[in-house]
Amino acid sequence: MQYSPAAESTPLFRPWAMGLAILLVLVVLVLTYQNKDAFMPQGETDAVSVGYAELLLAAEPDNIELRSELVEMLISRGEFSRALKHLGDWQGGDEQARRFYNLVLDGRMATVRRDEQAILSARQRLAEFDLAGLTPAQQIQLADLALALGLPGRAADLHLAMAQVEGPDQQAHQLAAARWYLAAEQPADAAVIYQQLAEQARTVEGRRQFALLAYNGLLAADQAQAASVYAVQLLDSGSLSTLGDDWWLRSVQTAQGAMRYDLATRLAEHWRRAEPDSVAALQARFDMALAAGDTATAWEVGKDLLAQSPPSAELLRQMAQLGQWRGQPEAALDYWVAYLDMAADAEARDKAWRLAFQLFDYNRGIQLLGATAASRRLSDEELDALVYAHEQRGTPAMAENWLRGYLQRASSQRLAWTRLVQNLHNRELLQREADTWPQFAGRHQLTITERMSWAEVLWNLYQPEQAWQVLDVAPLDQLSPDYWRLRAALAWELERDDAVLASYEALLAQGAVLLQSEQAQLVDMYRQRDPALALRIQVANWRRTGDTRYLTDALQLAEEQQDWELMETLVAEAMQQPASANLMPVLLARGLLAERAGQFAEAERLYLQGLSRQPRNSLLRARILWLFVDSADRTKLARALRQWEGEAQSVPVMWLPMGAANQLLSRNTQALQWFNRHLREQPEDTLALAAYADALEASGREAAALQLRSRLLNRLRFAETERAPFTERQIWTRLMTAGGSPRQALAGLQRWHDGSVGMLQLWYAAQLARLDSINQEAQKDAWLAWGRARGLREEGYQRIQEALRTNNREALAALLVNPQVDDAHRVAAQERLGDDNQAMAQALSSLGDEQPLAVRRQLWRQSVAFLERYPQGVRVSWGQEDFGGLKTRGPQLSIARFIGENWYLRADGGRVTYDSSLLDSSVLGSEQNLLLRAERQLGNGDLSVTLDHSDRQDDNRTGAGIARRWSEGGNEVEVGADWQRESRETGLMRALGQESALWLRASHAFSARDQLSWQVAQREFETRSGVDIGSGQQLNLEFSQIQFFEGPTWILRSGIEYQRNSLSGEPLDSLLVANGGAVRQNDVTVDQLLPERVGRIYIGSQLRRGMPGLINRNRGQYTWLLDTSTGWDWEDQSMNFAINAGIGIEVFGDDELAFTAGYQSEPVGGDGEAGGTATISYSSRFGR
Repeated sequence: MQYSPAAESTPLFRPWAMGLAILLVLVVLVLTYQNKDAFMPQGETDAVSVGYAELLLAAEPDNIELRSELVEMLISRGEFSRALKHLGDWQGGDEQARRFYNLVLDGRMATVRRDEQAILSARQRLAEFDLAGLTPAQQIQLADLALALGLPGRAADLHLAMAQVEGPDQQAHQLAAARWYLAAEQPADAAVIYQQLAEQARTVEGRRQFALLAYNGLLAADQAQAASVYAVQLLDSGSLSTLGDDWWLRSVQTAQGAMRYDLATRLAEHWRRAEPDSVAALQARFDMALAAGDTATAWEVGKDLLAQSPPSAELLRQMAQLGQWRGQPEAALDYWVAYLDMAADAEARDKAWRLAFQLFDYNRGIQLLGATAASRRLSDEELDALVYAHEQRGTPAMAENWLRGYLQRASSQRLAWTRLVQNLHNRELLQREADTWPQFAGRHQLTITERMSWAEVLWNLYQPEQAWQVLDVAPLDQLSPDYWRLRAALAWELERDDAVLASYEALLAQGAVLLQSEQAQLVDMYRQRDPALALRIQVANWRRTGDTRYLTDALQLAEEQQDWELMETLVAEAMQQPASANLMPVLLARGLLAERAGQFAEAERLYLQGLSRQPRNSLLRARILWLFVDSADRTKLARALRQWEGEAQSVPVMWLPMGAANQLLSRNTQALQWFNRHLREQPEDTLALAAYADALEASGREAAALQLRSRLLNRLRFAETERAPFTERQIWTRLMTAGGSPRQALAGLQRWHDGSVGMLQLWYAAQLARLDSINQEAQKDAWLAWGRARGLREEGYQRIQEALRTNNREALAALLVNPQVDDAHRVAAQERLGDDNQAMAQALSSLGDEQPLAVRRQLWRQSVAFLERYPQGVRVSWGQEDFGGLKTRGPQLSIARFIGENWYLRADGGRVTYDSSLLDSSVLGSEQNLLLRAERQLGNGDLSVTLDHSDRQDDNRTGAGIARRWSEGGNEVEVGADWQRESRETGLMRALGQESALWLRASHAFSARDQLSWQVAQREFETRSGVDIGSGQQLNLEFSQIQFFEGPTWILRSGIEYQRNSLSGEPLDSLLVANGGAVRQNDVTVDQLLPERVGRIYIGSQLRRGMPGLINRNRGQYTWLLDTSTGWDWEDQSMNFAINAGIGIEVFGDDELAFTAGYQSEPVGGDGEAGGTATISYSSRFGR
């Protein structure tokens, strides 16, 4: 054997002895060494044991058990290399044991070497290692290894696994597992183990200790709810006792923190049962009840707590809050006051005084706020509350004193001043309030509202001027309606109209609604300053309120401003409401609108309807009179005057229309009496004064009328300002227009134009009058169309003039049947319709004093014009005419008149003798002439036929003529043909020749003043015996303008005369005396009878009063004429002129004796000699 002491030498024993010895040794060995474990280390492992183990392993290398024990010994000794070597030689056997020792060896080596990577690997392997098959000792080794590797949780798991096996070490393993779970920060797992231990404990103390550990473990695991549930379960079962205040308090707080107030309550109850005298238990129960919102329990517990312990400030504060929450404010206030006695808490004091005021405990509230005011400045809310408390408890005087004292310390607090003046105002201490306001204003900038209050105090103290100074601040924009109302009232009191108006305008600009009294004031002011705005205000009031008073005023204003469209709208609105449909102002407005529309019958019906309801209504009677005046219905007007004249003596509203009615009926004396009666009552009525001036003029007192109009214009100077009322402007415009100053009237209206319909209407009427004054009637049509497009109204006169101007036959025919048309316009219409005879008869028959002066004058002018065109009478005359070397003289008789309605006949007959050195009078003898003309009146002109006969001893002449004239408005065109008519081109042509012609004549009246006339003709000339002289063309063009129509009539004219004749060149030897003719010359040429060319341009002027020498005299007493002209004859290169004059004298009623004479410097064909005329006549007319 390896360890045998025997050496290989000479054997001492015999073989059999050797065998026996061996046998004995074996027996001994069997008896003394039955297991190799006896040679393994028992307890501490030493080197000998390790060596011996290695010897054994060397003897049995396949002995896995021995190898494992050796590896374990080497590991425990820290001989990791030797252990690793033996572990590496491990082949076969228990593989789980090999992995175990491999893990243990690697873990030990890693910890010894502090190899982090190896430690991490070992931790991972340990965490994943399967424990199956391991012995408890090996599991303990793994647990220790886990601790060494920093895995207390794994160690706890291993101990917990070993604790599953019952045995004497079970509790130790449980405690180790719990301990290492706590170390691994897994207190929940530890708590579970402690709960198991508490259940397994056999003693009360042991159970209490383990239960507390479990409770703490649950808390450490942040499982407060579970901990609380566990604690309650233990307490309910009686498993816990002798816990101490700290634990109880913490348990209750833990349950509260877990929001398990039910558990906290049960814990607190257990606490109170366990320690009934514990203040801490009461406090905890109190806190718990507060936290749980159990105010009832907290309130009762709090009272017990206060009874068992000295009150603390915090407890008092909480009880005060509980009192408020519990609806016991009185107790809460007591607690608040007690709390504030112990602590300075601004927030609590705020709550306390508010609660005091809620309880109407003003005394304590004032004390609380007073104490606050002593230490600091009160807030505005606090100050308001304190002042209010004084007022509510009836001590405003104390409030005043306190405020005055407080303002000594806090004068910068604006609200304090405000409350002081309010206190004085409420107590009606006006003088003390007025004295306080300046102090307030000295320290603060007052608001507008405050200034208003100050001003009202001063006004109540009868100091309006001082109040105005307080209120008159700038700027005045963005102020409240109340300010403007107060300002307006003060301004009204102080009679400051501009300020009143500005205040009301500011109110309206802000969209405020004026009070009824304010509306009345504003409208009264606007009637003078801005009538259009006054109208808009009243219309808005009517539509907003439906008050018929506003409607009545609006209708009146609309009438004054001639806003007819608005009036129609208002009437339509009124008719939709039963309350206003039957109002008299609405009926009057309807009638007025009907008048304006020309529906006079409808207007009359409406007025009579109103009069049937109110038979003695003077306003309706006056309106009916005005209707008849406006419609010029003289028949109804006369009837109305007879019916109402007696009663009107005592009715002022009737005086003015009665005067106008009498004036229309040409009862000028009665009209003046009525106007005088009205003016005695209302001497400042400008409209009545203007009508009175018209009546004076109509009665022939032109000087008095002019003086009155001048005074009236001076009085109406106010109308030229911007504030003139509409009525005065209207009268001023009428007077200026009537006085010959329409241009000035237009300028004034242009300056006043404010966009209102009334002002536009005035301007429109003045513009039409202006066109009349400057004789620009041609522009009227365009202006009338412009006005109608804008709904403006023109006078009936303008419509009549338009019909006459445009020659609208339908309109003219309508004029004849319109009763409103006066006789003068009726005559003009008949004339335009071509009925001259009827027109003249109407004009002559209508003349009389019953006509208004203007109509009477127009009728007179028309009659004169008709008589000038169609004279009716007889005239006897003797005259001489000098053609420039050839004279004619002799008497003449003329007779003319209308036959029937459409035929006008005239006959002119005379005898003429010739006086000339060129002619043999014995051959010619005397010449008898007869000219008959018959004219037929047609619808658009006339047709005339003329017979012209001359009887002389050498040759007779019989000629004829026909002409057709068309008349269209102011234009006339006439075309005619003459055959063998008398020729007056030269003196020799008058004596020896005759002419035939086709001619066209026309005249164009651009206005009543301006006229253009022209004529063209183709003429043939021959001797009375039929010898051709030549032919030619003639052109005459003349423009005339009437400067004055009367006093005297003055006409300026200018024109051109042009002739171009083609002379035949035939011999005129038959005209010589030697051949039986009348010419005393050896030779006669054509150019001696007829010039080849005539060209002349001229200007002339005519002044006349009537026309002396006519068949009918057309002016009274006398007539006269002065006509001059001068021109340039460009063919003869010479100047020439002519003068004609005449005078007529009234004799034997309507007869006239007239003298006329004329002079021409160079008549045509006169061979440079002068010529002229001289006539004396006597005429007498037929009829009037």
